[in-house]
Amino acid sequence: MFTTYLLLLSKNELSKPYVQRLPCSILFQPVSPPQPTQGIGVIYLHGWNGYPYSPVACSLGSAFASQGFVFISLGIGRRGVEGQMNALPDDDIADISRGVEYFHSYGVRDIILVGEEIGALSAVRYQCQTQDSRVKGMVLIHPFGDLAPWLQNAIGQERYFALADQSETEVIQTPEGKYWVDLTIKTADGGHLLIYQSFEAWLAWWGENADTRISLSLEGLSTPVLVVDSKHEETVSKNAVPVDDEANLLAIFPDWVSKLKSSVGGEFQLVKSDVTQPLEIVTVQTSDGSNLVGLLWETSNSRVNKTAVLHVRGKTGTPITEPLFAQLAEVYNQQSIAAMVIELRRSGYGGSLQATADMDIDDINAFVELLVNRGYTRIVLSGQSLGSNSIMRYQSFSRHPNVIALVHMAPTRDCPDWLEKHIGSDVYNSLVAEAKQAVQAGCGDEGLIGKPPYQWMLSPHRPQSWLSWSGPEADTVNLKTIADIEIPILMLCGSNDFFNDRERLNQLQAAATRSKLTNIIWYEGCGHDFAGFEQQAAGDVIAWLKGIEQI
Repeated sequence: MFTTYLLLLSKNELSKPYVQRLPCSILFQPVSPPQPTQGIGVIYLHGWNGYPYSPVACSLGSAFASQGFVFISLGIGRRGVEGQMNALPDDDIADISRGVEYFHSYGVRDIILVGEEIGALSAVRYQCQTQDSRVKGMVLIHPFGDLAPWLQNAIGQERYFALADQSETEVIQTPEGKYWVDLTIKTADGGHLLIYQSFEAWLAWWGENADTRISLSLEGLSTPVLVVDSKHEETVSKNAVPVDDEANLLAIFPDWVSKLKSSVGGEFQLVKSDVTQPLEIVTVQTSDGSNLVGLLWETSNSRVNKTAVLHVRGKTGTPITEPLFAQLAEVYNQQSIAAMVIELRRSGYGGSLQATADMDIDDINAFVELLVNRGYTRIVLSGQSLGSNSIMRYQSFSRHPNVIALVHMAPTRDCPDWLEKHIGSDVYNSLVAEAKQAVQAGCGDEGLIGKPPYQWMLSPHRPQSWLSWSGPEADTVNLKTIADIEIPILMLCGSNDFFNDRERLNQLQAAATRSKLTNIIWYEGCGHDFAGFEQQAAGDVIAWLKGIEQI
């Protein structure tokens, strides 16, 4: 048995620009660990474009915690495309150090680093540079080879060196004169690897002179290593034990750890102020086979109450971008209301770059059905920023009988109109023509509409994605869609919201002609992210929900 939490290793993230925020980590804590493992902690580092809630992280976290090891899937600056854009290899080392120090501060004496793909490189580089005596062993899962040779082999040397001298089409110059790389690679397993970075970050990871050759880091390393399913000879050192797959890893891991040189004593002491309420990680599969994650907070009475709030984040938000919804969930749970924040195919910058607007409807429906199958008959859809548009379009399309209300937190503007006004009609119309031409040429999933790096709704998209969200025919107009909604609607917003003003909310309220009830709650001093207003907003939602029971 184990308990799962979101772990906040830094408390001031909302004060930073979005792409510089450290995401939450995920902590899997054994309920009653066997005595020998009480002082042993596992730190997991995800791969390229990954997040702490990756399938491998959740699988290993559950399995290792069940074996008695406390496990952290580490939130690192490199997460997703939004992190990799400017992250440098040594940034991973600083993040690993933060995780090691956290464990050490709270009773863990021995640490095992587990890295997946490029996360394996970062684990090895950390130990090579620090020779940290607290790290007793490392597990490298599907490790990449030396990065520059790997990329040369994947795309060919001619193309690689064209990238390096900025003459390849995947190198883009911004209006400010800076260079960015937008490169998608087909991998041996049939998947795709997206490299979307500033040119400086690209050189630091993939350049010929980059310190990202795992073979060199492994040469002088004496720390014991398990290597799982490696396809690169340079990732197997003299101290490495090869393991066929993750199932075999789980079978041998406890015995392997017991033979490592370990410290005496030690026991992890959880500090409740560092974590959210306990949660469950749930997964769904969409119609195209994509696997998505939801973070679910329930109480023992939630399924008796049969009410759940399902929250959809904004344009590029992920379930762990910041702890906003975890704070809302705590208040909801006090009233025996279940709460869930979900991943969408558009989550993160990489998802937003490629996903089309209609995907949100399919994604939300998968999680609604999960809640219905768990016995929830009263589901409230909550959407923040662009998520408000998504929940509205979902209910307009599906009219799901178990969805009883919509809660809009800082509802977004009408996407096409807002963008045209912001950049001017001439620029907007030229982008429309460019995107349509690309789609007609069969290149709707290639190239960019807009320029890097990534700024709010001006952010670049693939042509098909851009048209679906911001094109003139896009179905992303709240002022139009709200007229289709028949269930009660609550809109919450504040005077410091850069997208909205009171007049805009009044317009939406007036347009909701079919809704049984449409209310506005206005907060003086509240911004788009509701920082400092989380508990008040959740309390107001609960009071409003109690009121609509009489309708």
